[in-house]
Order: sequence, then structure tokens, then C-alpha cells
Amino acid sequence: MAWFADLIFWPLDGAEALAANEARLLAAISGGVMVGWGVMLWLVVTRLLPADPMLARTMLVWGMLAWFFVDSTGSLAAGAPINVALNTVLMLGIVVPAWRIGPVGLRPAS
Repeated sequence: MAWFADLIFWPLDGAEALAANEARLLAAISGGVMVGWGVMLWLVVTRLLPADPMLARTMLVWGMLAWFFVDSTGSLAAGAPINVALNTVLMLGIVVPAWRIGPVGLRPAS
């Protein structure tokens, strides 16, 4: 995590550290939230998508956009614009395929 923080707060110089107990606690909490988020996305795609494609699409798109707005705004406020670029790649990687979901599954490419 310290390397990732150093990468996000450019330049890569080893100046960032996550040695404080508060930083480690926030990293543990954030990691737990991300694992839970990943499991939820997996269940939406594997269980809900076959049963209700439009609900799955709505959940994926709006959930990702809400995360993107909050995370990217916070990243900019914290002086970590590189994280906004990483967020954009992740957001597009989920929203673009989700947007193609139609009432009977994936729409054919046009």
C-alpha cells in the first residue's frame, strides 16, 4: 500500500508512508470495503444479471458512477490526480459493458 500511495502522490520517491496506526486502520477499512464491493459486483453479474438484466445494468452503472464521482473528487482534493485516471479506466471497464446490457442480455455489437 505504501508503494501505491507513493505512485499516486507523484513522484515515485518513497516519501509517502503508511506507518501511522490511523493510516493502517483506514487502509484496512478501505480494503474490506473494496473486497465487499468486488463480491457484490461478482454476485450482480453472476446471479442477478441472468434473472433481471435491466436491474443489474442499473445497479452497475449508477453504483460505478456514484463511486467514481466521490472517489475522484476526493482524489483531486487530496492532490492525487493520477488516481482519477486509474478510476476512469476502472469505471469505463465496468460501465461500458454494463451499458450494452439489454432486456435479453448483451446487445450485439453494431
